[in-house]
Amino acid sequence: MKRALALGISLVLLLACVGTVSANLVTNGGFELPQYDSTVGYKDLSSGLTGWTIEYGTIDQIHSTWQPYEGTQSLDLAGYSPSTISQTISTVPGETYDLTFAMAGNPAVQEQKILGVYWDDQELTPTYTFDTTGKTYLNMGWKVVTITGLKATKTTTKIAFRNEQSSPAYGVALDDVSVEDPPTPPTPAPEFPGIALPVGMLVGFIGIVLSVRKSRKE
Repeated sequence: MKRALALGISLVLLLACVGTVSANLVTNGGFELPQYDSTVGYKDLSSGLTGWTIEYGTIDQIHSTWQPYEGTQSLDLAGYSPSTISQTISTVPGETYDLTFAMAGNPAVQEQKILGVYWDDQELTPTYTFDTTGKTYLNMGWKVVTITGLKATKTTTKIAFRNEQSSPAYGVALDDVSVEDPPTPPTPAPEFPGIALPVGMLVGFIGIVLSVRKSRKE
């Protein structure tokens, strides 16, 4: 009976704290699709990046040339030429969101890489930079950037990343892009007898089952 009572209390506490977990609104934020064979170091793309639009220029989808931040693939935002990539996500007008991404730079050219980040066609300031001096393909030095409090004004919002360095290739490395959907606040526990009655019935039922089992053993 003590076990049944403990179970009932646990159910009450669980129902009192019901809420939803934040979800990433970005499709293919880790650039894992399309997937390339591990023998191919990279593939130059002007289109065909799952979930994303390459607005101009070309990207290199990196498989094994360097160490990704997560998963097995990442991007160089300057393939044969600097590029801009974008994606339109679903948003709720008036809600605020957090945009997170990992950035580094192609260390084949040791320089400061410059990344422009856009939310709803507005460039976020300041631009984001990464110095590849001393970095290597095995030690990319990825850093994570989180931009908080981005407000949605429409039911859809475009996010975009633009390679803004002056050199024509060997650009910003990008990986693990996410926009977090605001979590739903925990649902308050229903007032008595809304939850007390069903939980009481459940506890009573479990108690009866345990009593029957005990009497059979005797």
